[in-house]
Amino acid sequence: MIHQQNHQDAIQVFVNQERHAFDLPEQTGRTIKERTHVPLDHVLCMEVERHHHHHHEECECERKHPGAELRVIDNDQGVILQNGQHFWTHAIAARGVVVTINRKEY
Repeated sequence: MIHQQNHQDAIQVFVNQERHAFDLPEQTGRTIKERTHVPLDHVLCMEVERHHHHHHEECECERKHPGAELRVIDNDQGVILQNGQHFWTHAIAARGVVVTINRKEY
């Protein structure tokens, strides 16, 4: 299912396995969350591609490559989107709990 823009020049990315289109490659964590209806207090992670790059008609990955590195994208952090890129989100487990990911507290 395609959300937002539906023209050929749009950049297609997957957030939690759902395809989303963006007109511009320059985005922030906040704009990605807003466009894909993810609450701003959820953690957004970008899957860092390894040696392979795969293309999708419709993404049905369930992190088939669970060893792939995930990079946390803060709400105000900029990111350049690329076609076929994967993002994953999850809710913070509990308020008041501090979690350290890549030596950064959340």
